[in-house]
Amino acid sequence: MSFKMERNESDVTVTSGEKTIKMKIPEDRTALSILALNPGADGSRFEKDGWIYVGDKKLRKWFINVDRIKVWEPKLKNILALEKSYTRAHERMCRAWEQEFSPAYDAVKEVGRAHAKPTHKYNLWENHTWWLYKCTDHGDGTHGISLDWVKAPSEPLNHEIGQKYYEMNNRYNSVCIHAAKFREVLERAITNYLNDKEDKKDGRLVDMVLNGRHYIYTCVQERYLLHYKKVAWPKDDYNTLIME
Repeated sequence: MSFKMERNESDVTVTSGEKTIKMKIPEDRTALSILALNPGADGSRFEKDGWIYVGDKKLRKWFINVDRIKVWEPKLKNILALEKSYTRAHERMCRAWEQEFSPAYDAVKEVGRAHAKPTHKYNLWENHTWWLYKCTDHGDGTHGISLDWVKAPSEPLNHEIGQKYYEMNNRYNSVCIHAAKFREVLERAITNYLNDKEDKKDGRLVDMVLNGRHYIYTCVQERYLLHYKKVAWPKDDYNTLIME
């Protein structure tokens, strides 16, 4: 399906075939960035309070894209609430690492090799339906766990240990992704606030204290643009997503 989009200040006209829709969007936004996520109705207005209006009636919320995360923009203004949500998600990730993932990882490291039965198939080889985990000593005090797709073993090797690691690894990845989404949204909210509200001077440091935790930012000049960038957030030792 092809369509044509025209814009005159805040007025946007979208034509698809014989159908034409006219809308209003904020002047400081691109039409494509808004309409890619939010279908509009003829005569509708996208207001800065985050709602789409037809006349005086609220039709529905409209959303923005924050690093591929769909967000209702007014939420970005409540930085303290976002910071609390991020902290809860981060603490949950830390607990999953310490209480679930690390013990399962250490168990595989102890035995060296272990089988697991994943819940999905590797389509290239339909008869390779199991995983074999292998722990490798890198010789510098560190270890790594890799896997191979293998045929169903007649006698699974350390199956209970391998299956536990498979389950805990999947759970840890899930909570990591959850925490990462809150992190991206909070980072966008902080940089939006600083770039809109704070004085911009190259090298200026800002220490934002949010719910008792310190978020350090600095103002930098990149080419012709002065803007704030992250320097340090509260200690984060669990920011590595373990992917197989």
